[in-house]
Amino acid sequence: MRDYLAMSPVGSAACCHTGGLPVTRQQVNAVLAKCLGRTELGNAFFNTHSFRIGRATDLSRKGVPPEVIAKLGRWT
Repeated sequence: MRDYLAMSPVGSAACCHTGGLPVTRQQVNAVLAKCLGRTELGNAFFNTHSFRIGRATDLSRKGVPPEVIAKLGRWT
């Protein structure tokens, strides 16, 4: 990831296509749905928001204060 980010233009999205256009949430959702569709989990209950929720849960379990979690998750 460090190598990838080092090659990315300053100020660009963390994930972008070869031409520099950012990867959209819809594109990530489509890939996630395709991957999950190949598992026993299926894709009915997961989307990109699942990552935010999961990270918030992880931080909470590690004792991070709720106000910090809210700020990191852009819920404030």
